[in-house]
Amino acid sequence: LWIGWIESFVGQLRSLVNSVRWSSEVSIGTLEKIHTIWQSRVWKAQT
Repeated sequence: LWIGWIESFVGQLRSLVNSVRWSSEVSIGTLEKIHTIWQSRVWKAQT
């Protein structure tokens, strides 16, 4: 039971990694935008 669950989890993880690699440029750009927005919000909250 556990082995089957781990195998399906690994399969999902591999497909996720492949999709991230395929759209790496878009993902990095989106992450940078989110990071910039989050940083500005934290900076505003601190001041």
